[in-house]
Amino acid sequence: MVSENLNNYQDSRFICFKLEREDYGLNVARAMEVIRIVALSHLPETPKFVSGIINLRGQFIPVIDMRVRLDLPAHKYHLNTPIIITKAEKLLLGLIVDRVTEVVTIPENQIIAPGEIGAQSALVAGLANNNGKLLFLIEPDKILSPKETIQIKKVISENAKNKVKDFLSTSKEPKDSKENKERLESSQNAEPKDLAQRLSL
Repeated sequence: MVSENLNNYQDSRFICFKLEREDYGLNVARAMEVIRIVALSHLPETPKFVSGIINLRGQFIPVIDMRVRLDLPAHKYHLNTPIIITKAEKLLLGLIVDRVTEVVTIPENQIIAPGEIGAQSALVAGLANNNGKLLFLIEPDKILSPKETIQIKKVISENAKNKVKDFLSTSKEPKDSKENKERLESSQNAEPKDLAQRLSL
């Protein structure tokens, strides 16, 4: 019997990744892209597994350390640490994993509900056999609780507003604007000799 969450997936392909010694899968219908880790901005007042926030093409995305989320020992990030951008129910998430391994096709009849072998984590929507290896299939909508989702969205909104305020408060007249203004005023008192001189002002 497969989890109800997986019944909604029309695509039977899964992107596989490693956390510690375990193999995990995320349905490709929910995975947007994989990027290398970038600079993370701190996101205050959020759960400890939220490593920070990134700005991906103008969109603020909270980044989840999946090791910490699953109570595994934390690891230091390196230049090739991958982030999987995934669509959760209410917002986009970046998932930090150890490494991305492959994309596999798993027929629905090869997926079983996690409770059937005692895997009770709320994040696991199903279990599958991938070439003799047990694959834990992650449900993105369960990575954050409803309360955590509301909290993070609120912090992101406030963070975005503060950035706009900082930008507006620090916006100044260009350094050379005063010089240009003086040149313009002085030019008004003298008739330019030709068109080239006009354009040079």
